[in-house]
Amino acid sequence: MVNADSRAFRWAVTSALVLLTLLSLSRGVFATALPSPVLYWPVDRSTDHSSGVTFSWSSIVGADLGYEIVVASRRDTLNEASDSGKCSGCVINETTTATSYTPAAGLLRDSTTYYWRVRARGSAFPGSWSNTAVFTTKMLDLPAPTLLSPPDGGTGQPTDLTLRWSKVEGADLGYVIMVASTPAALPRDPSATTCPDCLIATAVEGTSYAPASGTLMDSATYYWEVRGCSSTRRGGLWSAVSNFATAIVPGD
Repeated sequence: MVNADSRAFRWAVTSALVLLTLLSLSRGVFATALPSPVLYWPVDRSTDHSSGVTFSWSSIVGADLGYEIVVASRRDTLNEASDSGKCSGCVINETTTATSYTPAAGLLRDSTTYYWRVRARGSAFPGSWSNTAVFTTKMLDLPAPTLLSPPDGGTGQPTDLTLRWSKVEGADLGYVIMVASTPAALPRDPSATTCPDCLIATAVEGTSYAPASGTLMDSATYYWEVRGCSSTRRGGLWSAVSNFATAIVPGD
């Protein structure tokens, strides 16, 4: 027969075990509830960053396993970064013990918008993700095309010739071509679309242009240049200026 003292002892032991279990669980919960870092740089919605920009964020107490940073060119791609730390669509998915991270050369591209966030990692579980920030890298100019024909300094060219140049990767809006009777008239601003003193100043889709009949005259020297146009770049660098002379007609 169990007496009152025995029942009291058992109750005390059971209560103590329950209390210890609850304390252990509460400590485990609070140990994993790491707060979200604050993103410092690049500032949200900022622009004109180098493709080698250094990311930085606030330090979190308890982040003994460091921090996980994910960067993607689409906001919804960041949702792939689960507790396992995998993000197949991210251009950056790294863990670092520091509160900053500089990507390797070539990971980020110029003229591109990126989304990023960070979370701390504790011994048991990762913390909460930070807010998502967005930034844009430098909007660089397209590279210059190479003028192909007529050849630079070419003479005896027909007035109905076709001007040709090399393709520029990224020139999704085509090209601008300028032709003038003096090189001083040609603009060099990568965003220029007009030329008041040019004989020809027009936009074309392809990599060639045939002037309308009567535009070019016999026995004349012309100077020309071309640049690409893009929907994602600031402008396009002009080609080197090339010149050609049309055929000399007796009596001119």
